[in-house]
Amino acid sequence: MTIHVEGYYKHEPEENWNLREDVAGYEYPEAGYNYRIGVACKVMQTRADIDPLFDILNTPFNAYITRNMARAVLTKELLLHPPASLQSLLSTDLESAILLEDSGNSDLLDCCQVIFGRNHVSRQTVDAVVANELAAAERVFAEEKTKPFSLTFMERLKRVYSFEQITVGSDAGLFEEYSSLARTTFNYSPNDLDILEDEDTVLVAAISEHNKQRTVHGGAFGWYDKTYLKRDGRDVVLWSYETSGAVVRKEYRGKDLFKAIVVTLLTLLASRPCPIDVIFSFCNIEALPILAVAAQTGQHLVTDTARQLRLTVKPAIQQNIVEGRYVDDIVAYIPGEHLRRQFRAK
Repeated sequence: MTIHVEGYYKHEPEENWNLREDVAGYEYPEAGYNYRIGVACKVMQTRADIDPLFDILNTPFNAYITRNMARAVLTKELLLHPPASLQSLLSTDLESAILLEDSGNSDLLDCCQVIFGRNHVSRQTVDAVVANELAAAERVFAEEKTKPFSLTFMERLKRVYSFEQITVGSDAGLFEEYSSLARTTFNYSPNDLDILEDEDTVLVAAISEHNKQRTVHGGAFGWYDKTYLKRDGRDVVLWSYETSGAVVRKEYRGKDLFKAIVVTLLTLLASRPCPIDVIFSFCNIEALPILAVAAQTGQHLVTDTARQLRLTVKPAIQQNIVEGRYVDDIVAYIPGEHLRRQFRAK
């Protein structure tokens, strides 16, 4: 998100929250977002490194911003033996923990990417509701994780649908059809989908054809994010894809279309020439079929990762809008080496 030049961070034009030099800052005051995020630009290894977290999370809310998010890369050692001040944040504000030991990135194998979040009282889900959501999500994930992974369902679906990467250049009509479906479902504005035109974005759609008319029944995309970091005086990059915009038309849900879209997307990403250390997504915690597919395709749930580190995570409270209302999200992820082992074409 930032570019390091001769010992200083050169901030990108998209950054509009100038909190401190070692934080890439973004504010989204638009209705339906109303949050800010700060990305720490240094791998955190000691107590002295964690100060940016407090500055990000403690920034006062206002009429337009009701959520603060802090994203950082910390060593496992620091997470396993945190100073008291960090322990306080870990016990109250930790929303995601992604292990990087299977990422393939030799500079970060002993690290974890974490997200902290803090919400205004008006944007908080009741604790008992969160507990019930989390229990149901973990139960489904654990059950599906034990099932053997098979692609036989793809053969059946491919008799009716094609699963294709599309771009505005390859088929403007299908591209707009997916965009319209995503905007309606997730309250996206036209500008929110500008990322779809980026050359590194991979958009997959499920398409049927009848009387030479091709129709989009669902889709999802992954967008590329490069986090530039400093570690022990060296420049380090965390290369990730965030998958988003996963949607299937209501009348076609429950027919494995979503799973086929995810498998196609992960297969395409596994073969990308660019480095990929991790793929992650914010999953609607109430959408249990989505979590089931994440488990079936070998992804990890951040609650499981947190337990390995003797930590507790809570979902991302009211992070995104789905079909007109805020939902709680939980992060699922697949490390880069795992991705390539499972999905790269042999």
